[in-house]
Amino acid sequence: MPATLINIMKNITRKIQIKQQTKRGKATVFPDEIPVRFSARPDVGRDFLTLSFEGDYAEVWKQVSKVSKKVLTYDGRKFTFTGWNSDRNEAFFAAPHQQNADFATI
Repeated sequence: MPATLINIMKNITRKIQIKQQTKRGKATVFPDEIPVRFSARPDVGRDFLTLSFEGDYAEVWKQVSKVSKKVLTYDGRKFTFTGWNSDRNEAFFAAPHQQNADFATI
């Protein structure tokens, strides 16, 4: 992948723990990693991850309902589901601003 394309991709969106391995022209897919958009809202004391989904309402809701039960790790921080926008097909996860959320192990 050309260096300019990599720089463009980094500027458009950050990925959760992106790892790309190239061997003989093939890339390794990491099934537990998804692209997200990170945003910080220090004014409300929270940081957010936004996930975008493709498809019709039923397909998107099926995907959102699966991921809503998960805790996402981003840059070593844990984010929990806060809601979704069905008009834009986006799900939102949040964590306290520049901190980890509180969690218990089940």
